[in-house]
Amino acid sequence: RIDKNSQHAACPLIKGTKWGANIWIWNKQRYGDVRTGEATALFVKNQCSEKVYISWEGRDSGQILPGDTMNMGTFEYHRFRASFDSYKGPIIGEFTVQSKPEDSQTWFIKQPRDR
Repeated sequence: RIDKNSQHAACPLIKGTKWGANIWIWNKQRYGDVRTGEATALFVKNQCSEKVYISWEGRDSGQILPGDTMNMGTFEYHRFRASFDSYKGPIIGEFTVQSKPEDSQTWFIKQPRDR
């Protein structure tokens, strides 16, 4: 006899025992504006000789001209990347927002030696 509770989108149970389990593993944000921690301010200072593109989880977060600073609101544990040429360009720097200090943090993007 087939147990109706064991049927789902996979192959139907014809003979024997069916075992099933769910496991949910996510290593980054999946949907919407997920806050991963406490709110904080991030100041990003471009110390490079050319424009820098900032991205968060692969999304455009802005551009900073040489010598300029960008201020943004963010949350602890958010990871940012800096690139030249485009948001998808080679990564020249990375920054993860820490839990302390709570009020604000500063990321200094330095000129790479090979550029």
